Amino acid sequence: MSVDDIVGEHPDLQPEDIPAALNYAAESLAEHYYPLRPPA
Repeated sequence: MSVDDIVGEHPDLQPEDIPAALNYAAESLAEHYYPLRPPA
């Protein structure tokens, strides 16, 4: 899905909001450890 697609579906967003949201998500996940499998 492209930035244009996202903005087309959510007209309240600006194109520069998309990379900002992705950066925020990446930084949020970088602070935590998420195991792929639950401990046995």
